[in-house]
Amino acid sequence: MQWQAEQLPTAAGVEQVDRIQSVAAPGPVAGRPTGPVLRYELRAGDVYTSSGYAANRAEVYGRIATPAATPAAQWVDPVGSERWYTFALYIPSDFLTTSDTKWLTFTQWKGLRGGSPPIALEIKRDHLRLGGARSNAGLIPGNGDLGPLSIGAWTTLTVGMSLSTDDESGWVEVWRDGALALPRVSVATMDVIGGQPDPIYLKQGIYRDSSWTCTHVMFMGPVQVMSARPTSLVG
Repeated sequence: MQWQAEQLPTAAGVEQVDRIQSVAAPGPVAGRPTGPVLRYELRAGDVYTSSGYAANRAEVYGRIATPAATPAAQWVDPVGSERWYTFALYIPSDFLTTSDTKWLTFTQWKGLRGGSPPIALEIKRDHLRLGGARSNAGLIPGNGDLGPLSIGAWTTLTVGMSLSTDDESGWVEVWRDGALALPRVSVATMDVIGGQPDPIYLKQGIYRDSSWTCTHVMFMGPVQVMSARPTSLVG
């Protein structure tokens, strides 16, 4: 898929254009994408401001309909559709984690008008986690834990979901390196805003708690989107 735009932070009033770069994939061969990947960097004091909201983030986004006012049923990932998103993630060996509650999100299925995303991938302490507004309310088993971070190695993540505003037809499941990491769970994957489904789009990068004082760097390969579970996943 192609990204539509970047959200680059500023520091001391200057846009930091080097915080998102297309680079050769680093790290070991196992699981490494063959082409260029995106390198994301975020430092203490980096701030991106939109509509008066300031956040510590460096992200790209895509899969937004044009115009954005297009009804949710006509978006590229419409209400009632099944979607599978696959990409590779690399966490460098010097990546700092925390033992407290500071959060870091690296992939969001974000509602156009809503606040917290219904579904997101996060780093919590030294583990990967399926997060978002709904799992934070305790609706995802095991608090969405997807296992320990693989430091200095590539991890392939596949997230499948049914797009719905209710947990009767909505669901999500996660595969990690070809193994089922989170079995399918019924959950609403879209919000309702103003009585209508809030269409989702995809964001990737680093979006974190502003209390982080370190520099974070991570790499992500291209995202492949399918309408059915990849045949390489058996379960």
